[in-house]
Amino acid sequence: MHNSSLIKFSAITRKEIVFMTEIKMLLIAGGQTYEFCGIIHEVNSTDQFHLDCESFYEKIGGGIPETLHHEIEIISPNHEFFEKHKLNVHEGKRGRGIFMCYPVRISSIKEANQIFLVWSMGSALRASGGPHLNDVFKEAGNNFLKAEKLLKEKYGVIVF
Repeated sequence: MHNSSLIKFSAITRKEIVFMTEIKMLLIAGGQTYEFCGIIHEVNSTDQFHLDCESFYEKIGGGIPETLHHEIEIISPNHEFFEKHKLNVHEGKRGRGIFMCYPVRISSIKEANQIFLVWSMGSALRASGGPHLNDVFKEAGNNFLKAEKLLKEKYGVIVF
C-alpha cells in the first residue's frame, strides 16, 4: 500500500459546516520525483460545488452528481505544470482554484483517495514523457484498480 497523508478538518461558513481533507502523494516516474497535494472537499448540496454544474458536470459528465459528493482541489503542482504536460484540470467557479477532471460522483473520502492516487500516478507518468492517463484507463478497461496496477507494473510508477 502507498503512504499518503490524510488530514481531515472542518470550517464553518455561512452557518454550514464544510469538511475538507488534505491529501499528499509522493511518486517517482521516469526517474523523476513528483509531489501532488490536494484538498478533498465534501459537498452536501449543489450550492457547495466548486465546479460549475452546467459547464463541467452536465457537459463533461452527462449529469450533476448526487450528494454526498467529493471534489478534489489541486494545491500543487501549479496550473502551469498541468498546461505544460497537457493534463486535465478544471478551474473552479469564479477562478477559485484548480480541480481534478472527474465529472462523476465521488461518494466517499476513501474513493476520493483512490482516485487521487491513480490520477497523481498518471499525471507523473505523463509529465515524465509517458502516455496520457486517459490512454492508460482505456488499456485498463476503465477500471481504477487495473489502471493502478498497470501504472505500477508496466509503467514503473513508484508511490511512497
